Order: sequence, then C-alpha cells, then structure tokens
Amino acid sequence: MFNWDLLSEAIFVGGDNFVKMWKDKLFLNGLKISFIFIGIEVPAILALEILFAVLFSKLGRFSQKVYLTIFFMPVITPWLVVIMMWGFIFYPNVGLLSGFGQLFGLDIVSPLAFRDTALYAMIVMTIWKFVGFGTVIFLVGINEVPAVQYEAAIIDGAGPWAQFRHITLPLIRPILLGMSIVSFIGALQIFEPFFIMTRGGPIDATRTFSLYLYQQAFDQLRFGYSSAMAFFMFILLLGISVIQLVVVRSRWEY
Repeated sequence: MFNWDLLSEAIFVGGDNFVKMWKDKLFLNGLKISFIFIGIEVPAILALEILFAVLFSKLGRFSQKVYLTIFFMPVITPWLVVIMMWGFIFYPNVGLLSGFGQLFGLDIVSPLAFRDTALYAMIVMTIWKFVGFGTVIFLVGINEVPAVQYEAAIIDGAGPWAQFRHITLPLIRPILLGMSIVSFIGALQIFEPFFIMTRGGPIDATRTFSLYLYQQAFDQLRFGYSSAMAFFMFILLLGISVIQLVVVRSRWEY
C-alpha cells in the first residue's frame, strides 16, 4: 500500500497499487501468458508423469531404478545448466536444432525468435526438466496399490485400460491432487528460464506474471507496486489451491 523505491521515503497510497494493476496492460498480458503456460504445461506434465509411472511399474525393480535415475537427472540439474543446454539447442544457425534441419536441407529458425512459438518452446523445456519428479512420486503410489486389486480385476475380465481407469487412477487420486497443486504453484512462479533466455520477448510473448513482477521491483524500483502484485499472486495461489482441494479430493480407500 505504499509507493516506495527503497531510496526515498515511502508514500502511503492505499489501494492505488491494486487499482493500477488492472489498468496495466503489461500486467494483464503477464497474467494471460502465465495462465496459457499453466493451462498447457500442467496438464501435459501430469499426463506424462502418470504415463511414465504406469509404464515403469510394469518393469522389475532394478530396471525401475535405472530409468528413474535417468529421468530424475534433469530435476537435480541446476537451472543455469539446463538453460545453457537448451539455449544451445535453440541457438540460431549453429544450434543443435538448426544443425539437425540442415542435414535434411531445412532452414529451421530458433522457436524463441517468434511470438507464436517462443512460449511453447519454454513449455517443452520445463516439462523435460520436471517430468522426472512427478514420475517418481506417481510410481511410488502405483507400487503401493495392492496386487490383489489387479488380480480380482483380471479375473473379472478387465483389460489394462479398465484396470487403470477403475483401480490405478482412483487410488492415486490423492497423489494427483498434491502434484496438481505443486505443479500449478511451480508453473505460476517459474522465473529463471524466462529471465535468462527471453527477458519476456519476443514482443512480450514470454513476459510471465513472475517475470514482470521482478522487472517492476528490480528494474523499475517500484517495490510498492511489485509487492501488491506479489500479494495478488499469494491470494491467487491460495484460492486456486483451495478449489483444487475441493474438486479433486477423493474418498477412495483400500
């Protein structure tokens, strides 16, 4: 509720910062970009995590450990290393993607250079980094489902899809709830790749809510305004998390 640049005296402005947010086109754009990112990235990563967890659950314990180690490596890899690696992939003319295109006589331009593809390229990178984390969590839950449940389903003639739909998915729903909340919070707060790789470009196509908040605080020194946006983010995260708890919660037990 203040106008403050950390240097001069803070001036009380009441709710003006909150009113200003809804008149700020870049704030509204950042909110839209973040929700597009969340709307694509979160369902995609949850679906892939469950898919890989189901596939790995069919393997032996040793094979599970080998594949999980490979899948978990990006999770523990620092963001800077991930950004450097994917930056090399996307780098124009000499990048891996461009070089692969040249092998087949194609002129592939970096997806980060275009407004229509930049955000999707960032989504692919973040899915690659985090898919291993949820895969481990879901695999633990699937391995804990009693085998007798599947044996009874097989006797009743249930196929793999019916077993997944009526046994696996309902019994891992509490894990799905937790992972959906964690994924949503992480997607809304993600900052490093957008800050280092795109700085919000091209033409504000990747200027997410969290990136714009940072820029207002540390580039423009508008700490009162950025604090109001941070408070709005907290209320948004709290509200949607409560909605997820109500909608996705399950009373299934075994």
